[in-house]
Amino acid sequence: MKIEETLVTKSLNKISKDPYRDSLDLMKRMSERGKVVERKNSYSTDGPFHRSDVAFDVVSQLDSYSNVRVSFFLTGENGTRNFLRADILASFNAKIKETGFFSEIFAEFYMENVFPLMRKAAEGKTKRIVAMSEKMIAAC
Repeated sequence: MKIEETLVTKSLNKISKDPYRDSLDLMKRMSERGKVVERKNSYSTDGPFHRSDVAFDVVSQLDSYSNVRVSFFLTGENGTRNFLRADILASFNAKIKETGFFSEIFAEFYMENVFPLMRKAAEGKTKRIVAMSEKMIAAC
């Protein structure tokens, strides 16, 4: 059994003098909230224009079977336009391997009794992480 549910989708834009540094700073500071998995980190220059793309996930384990994953896709450009765009996608994931009779019974029990509690905890954790990231992006 595998469940993935999107909880939050946000886009933020900000004027930034150094969007690449701000992106890396956000990734570093978000490591306090969970395990950071870096997906992409690129910085390209083309004359007076500098473009950065940083993508990473913050994964926070709720229990052995579920976690919250907040994905950040940060795009920046400096030159004539100085901006940082942050796309944030938060999801709740639950996964239980059903290999036999007892694991199927456990999965059914988990879905009926534990899953609602974990989903509620995931919503609270997601709100805190997204609010913290919004403040950090605004402060850059």
